[in-house]
Amino acid sequence: MAFRQLLKYKFHTIVSALCMAVGLTINGYIGTAVKCQFTDRTLVSIPKRSGETTTYAEYKDIVDKGIEGVCRFHTHDYTHEKLLAYSDNVEELYPIRARGISNDFFRNHYDPRGSLVLSGRDSIGEDEILIARQLAERIFGEKDPIGRTLTLLNDTLSNDDSRKEKFYSGKSYRIAGVCENIYTNGHQWQIYVPMHDKGECAMVYGYLKDGYSVNEVRKAIDEVEWRSADDGKPYGMIAIQQNYDSDFWLSMVLLVLFSLLIFATGLINFMKFVIQMFYSRQRELALRKCLGSNNRGLYMLLASEVFIMLTVSFFLSCITSELSVMYLDYLNVDIFDEIPMRMIIPVQLHTAIMAFIVSLAAIFLPIMKLRRASMRGALMRHRQGNKMRNFMIGLQFAVAIISFSFLALALQTEKAECGRHEEQLSEEELERILVIGNLQHNWEQIRPLLEKLPIVEEFTYSSNENMRKSALNAQKLYVNNDSIYADLIAYGNPSYFKFFKLPVDGKIVPPDANYVYIDRKLHQALLAGGTYDGTVEVEDGRKYPVAGVIDKVFTRDWDNVYVSGHGYVSTAGSIFFVSQLGLTFYYRIKDGVSMKEAHKAFEKEFYKFVPKTFEIEIPTLKEINDDLNKINRMMKHVAYIMAFISLLVVVLSIYSTIALDATTKQKEIAIRKINGARKGDILRRFVVPYATVYSVTFLIVYPLLASFYISVTDGNGRMISTGIIFAIGAMIYFGIMALIAVVTWHKIKMIMGINPAEVVRRE
Repeated sequence: MAFRQLLKYKFHTIVSALCMAVGLTINGYIGTAVKCQFTDRTLVSIPKRSGETTTYAEYKDIVDKGIEGVCRFHTHDYTHEKLLAYSDNVEELYPIRARGISNDFFRNHYDPRGSLVLSGRDSIGEDEILIARQLAERIFGEKDPIGRTLTLLNDTLSNDDSRKEKFYSGKSYRIAGVCENIYTNGHQWQIYVPMHDKGECAMVYGYLKDGYSVNEVRKAIDEVEWRSADDGKPYGMIAIQQNYDSDFWLSMVLLVLFSLLIFATGLINFMKFVIQMFYSRQRELALRKCLGSNNRGLYMLLASEVFIMLTVSFFLSCITSELSVMYLDYLNVDIFDEIPMRMIIPVQLHTAIMAFIVSLAAIFLPIMKLRRASMRGALMRHRQGNKMRNFMIGLQFAVAIISFSFLALALQTEKAECGRHEEQLSEEELERILVIGNLQHNWEQIRPLLEKLPIVEEFTYSSNENMRKSALNAQKLYVNNDSIYADLIAYGNPSYFKFFKLPVDGKIVPPDANYVYIDRKLHQALLAGGTYDGTVEVEDGRKYPVAGVIDKVFTRDWDNVYVSGHGYVSTAGSIFFVSQLGLTFYYRIKDGVSMKEAHKAFEKEFYKFVPKTFEIEIPTLKEINDDLNKINRMMKHVAYIMAFISLLVVVLSIYSTIALDATTKQKEIAIRKINGARKGDILRRFVVPYATVYSVTFLIVYPLLASFYISVTDGNGRMISTGIIFAIGAMIYFGIMALIAVVTWHKIKMIMGINPAEVVRRE
C-alpha cells in the first residue's frame, strides 16, 4: 500500500529521493575525508632528548627491550635517495627515490584507509623491497611485478650531489609487494628498501595500547631512564599531533558546513514531502480510522513509505558516488582520489539510518494531530494554518541564501587569488606558454638547445613562479637609519616583465647586471623616507641600483612576512633581484604551432641527454595556474553544486507544495472563481505566503552572513567591499523572489483551467 501511494506522486517521490541521495553522497565523501584526517589512534615517537636522530640500531634495541604501554613499533628513513633503477634491460633506466623502512613498517603502520599493501607481502627481508603502485605500472605495465628483480644505480645524470653516500646503489632487490605511498603527496616513483644498519631515522614510532595515556608512558620512560645502547643518551617520548593551521580549519569547517547544508536541504525536502502528503490525505486517513485502522497502523503506513524512499535514496547515492569519481578526477582533488568506496558506503549507510530515525520521530507529529481530531472534523477539514510547512520552506530558503552567498564569495576569492599572469594575459596566451621547472638531469646542456628551437618565439626565467608572495622570505632594507621589510617576489631575468606585459617605469638591464626592480608600493615607502637616492641597501650592507619601478603592487596591504626574532611583520612592498639563475623557465610558442608539435620538439631535445624511459612533463602556464588554484576551483565548483541543488530543491519544493495545495484547495479556488476572482488575485493568494516567509528568512540570514564575513576578514584585508556585499544581497533577494513568482504563476495557470462547477459538484 505504501508503494502504491508513492507511485501516485511519482515525480515528487523521485525528486525527494534524488535530493536525499545527493546529500548522502556528499556527506559520505566529506565524512570519510574528516575521518581520514582525525583518527583515534595515539601515535608517539621515542627520540633522544638531545634532539639527535635515532639510528636503526637504536630502533632495534628499543623493539627488543619493548616499552610497556606502547605497541606496533616502526620507523623509516627521513631522507630519499635519488637513484636510477632497471629491471631486465640495463638500457631502460628509471629515476626513482628509495626510502629505508623497518622490515615490518607497512604491517605496523596504521592508516585509516586500511592496509597500504595492494599485493604481495606487507613485510620485507634483507634483499627485498616494496614498490609504489605508480612505479610498478610504469616499469612493468600490466605484468605482475612480484618476484621480479630491481637493480639500483647512482643517479649520474642528476645535478644533485647533496648526499654523496648511497647506501642502496649497486644492489639488486626482489620485489616482495606493491603498495600505495605512505603519504598522499609522496613521490610517485618510490620504492621502500630495508633500512641500512648505518642508516638514520627521524624517530622511532609506536601506538599506545588501550588503557594507557601519554603521560603514564612518558613518566615510566623517565623513571626507568631508558638510554641508548649505542651512546648512552636517554630517550624521551613525544605525542605526535597534527599541526593544523587556521587555513586548514577554515577549509575543513567550510567543507563540513557545506556537507551538512546539502544533507539538511535534502532531509527538509524529504520530510516536507512526507508530512505535506500526509496532510493532503486527511480524508483517506480519516476513512481508514472509520474502517478500523488504529494509530499504530497509520504510523506503520507512513514509516513504510519513509523506509522505501530512503532505501531508494541510499542506492541512488551509491550510484552518484561512483559517477562523482569522474568529476573529482576532473577537479584533480588528491584527497578524494585516495578514499576507497569501501569507506564511503558505510558512512552513507549510517547517515541514511540516522535520517530514517529522524523521520520516524518527525512523523509522530501528524499522527498525534490526527489522533486529537474528530472524524467529522477530519472529513470536513479546511486547512487554515501551515506553520510546520512554512518553517521547513523557510529553512530551505535559508540554505539557498547561504549557498548563493557562498558561491559569490568563492567566485570573488578565486578572482582575488588568481596568479599575476592571469591578470595580464588572456587564456589563449597562457595556453601558448610552456613551463619547465625543477629539472636536475643535464639541464645545462638541454637549456641552450630549447632556446634555439625555431618554434620558440620568446623565453625568460625567474625563481618564483607566478610572482607569488613567499611568506617566509623577507629582505631587510635600510631607509634613513631605519629598517623596513620588503617581500622578495623573485629573482631572474628582467625580460620577465616584457614577456608577461608588466609595465615598468625604467630600463630593462641585462641578466648579469647588479640591479634590482621594486614595485610601486615600495618605491613610495622609500620616497617617504626622504633619503632615497635611487639605490636600496640590504641587510648585508650591499647597495643595489634600482633599474625600474614595476607598475604593479604585488604585496597586498594585509600580507606579512616572517622575520626571525620578530615574527610576522608588515611588508613595505616587493623587490625583484636581477640574476642569471632561475628555477622556472617559460617558452612562448609561435602562432600556428600546435602544442602536440611543441611537446614533440621539446622532448626530442630532452632525450638527447636523458633516457627515453624518463617521463618529461612540460605543462602549459594555464595548466600550472589551474593546478595552483585547484583549491579555489574546488570551492567554486562545490559552491556551484550547492547553489544549484539548493535552488532546485526550493523550486521543486514550491512547485510540489502548490500542486498539493491545489489538490486540497480546489473548493476554495472554485468558489473564488465563481465570485469573480482573476488569475492575479489567486496568484497573490499563493505568492504572498511564500514571499513573506522568504523575506523574513532573508532579513534574518543575510545580515548575519554579511556581518560574519566582515568580522572574519577585518584585519586581514577585505577581498570585496561592503557595498559589493550589499549588492550581492540585493541580487540574491530579487533573483529568488522573481523565481518564486515565475514558478507560482506557471502552476496557477494550470490550476485556473479547472472547471469550478465540476469541483463544487464533486465536493
